[in-house]
Order: sequence, then C-alpha cells, then structure tokens
Amino acid sequence: MPIDKSAVPLVAVEFMNSDHHEAADLVNVLEALLDPDEGDVDEAAVGNALRAFLDHTREHFAREEEEMVRTSFPVYLVHKGEHDRVLEDMEVVYGDWTAGKDVVRLLTWVRGPLPEWLVEHILTMDTITAQYLANAG
Repeated sequence: MPIDKSAVPLVAVEFMNSDHHEAADLVNVLEALLDPDEGDVDEAAVGNALRAFLDHTREHFAREEEEMVRTSFPVYLVHKGEHDRVLEDMEVVYGDWTAGKDVVRLLTWVRGPLPEWLVEHILTMDTITAQYLANAG
C-alpha cells in the first residue's frame, strides 16, 4: 500500500517537508515496481528506483546535517547517528537486493519497516530539529 503523502507529518522547515514528500514519492514508485499489476518485476528498474531512494535519502540527510551544524543544534550527534544507522541499513537492503533479487523480502521492507521508520523519524527527531532550525533562523 502506497504512502499517502497527506499522512506524512509536516515540520517547521520547508526543505524538509519537500524532501519528505519526495521520499514518499520514491517509495511509492518502488512499491509499484515490486508489485506490478501484470507481468514480471523489472529487476533493473527496481534496482534503479532503490538506488534513487537511497541517493535521495543520503542527500536529504546531508542537507539536514549541514543546517544542524550551521545552527549548532545541541543534539546533532544523536540525530546524525540515526542518519548513519539508517543509511547503513539501506545499503544492506540495496546489497541484498542486488545479490538476490528477492522481491518478497524487499516489498515487505517497503510496505512495513520503511514507511513506519519514515513517519516515526519525522514525528520525533525531525520535528524537534526543524523547530530548532526555524527558531535559529
């Protein structure tokens, strides 16, 4: 089931909201590729979509981290640590996909842990960070 962008929480910084909505779009593309209405899964397209999502996430995290450093966000290392952990996990998922092309495994991640983490991260770390960034100017 696709991520409903209207259900993606909004935060106090617009670039973060824009990036979060783009992430939802990328996850939805990936899900559609993994669960086609007809025919076989296009493994190359799935790999490209997964890589695009990973690249987008890396770029988004870098933008957030740059702003946290610029504004001397007090718990920068905690938030960055979560980013690092998630990127490592995503690299493992990508590596598993490229090694085995396990559609069920990847689709399970795309429909469960991934959107759950995304919303939880936005509701907690990103909400606090965005409020701090907005107040810092």
